[in-house]
Amino acid sequence: MADLSRIQIAPENLSMMPGGLVRPYRALPEERDSLNCCVAMERPLSRDALSCLASETGLRIIPLMALMQDLEEAFDHYYPEDGPGLRAKKVANRVERGMVQRALIGAAVGAVCGYGYHFLMRCAGST
Repeated sequence: MADLSRIQIAPENLSMMPGGLVRPYRALPEERDSLNCCVAMERPLSRDALSCLASETGLRIIPLMALMQDLEEAFDHYYPEDGPGLRAKKVANRVERGMVQRALIGAAVGAVCGYGYHFLMRCAGST
């Protein structure tokens, strides 16, 4: 678990991930080397977030679990120009709703495709 109250984040790490990128994904770059970046995240298993952060930075993302309250305080401290935490929560909620919608669409397509496959197999006589 990342303890954001005990670390000081280097300015080059902050410039690598601007507030518009980190707030929606609830992620904060802690430290990095030439290949990797340790990122404190509320949802460290989020594939969308990990993929986007890796794509934007060109680094391998090593996710660390962090508490939402600690992240909010760190965002407000390190990214004050991006506004208070309330706006970040609204953006995060929009991102989360989008992920839920994509998951529901994927499940529906999977169910239809699965049903279609079984229907075709029954029609072909290979139940």
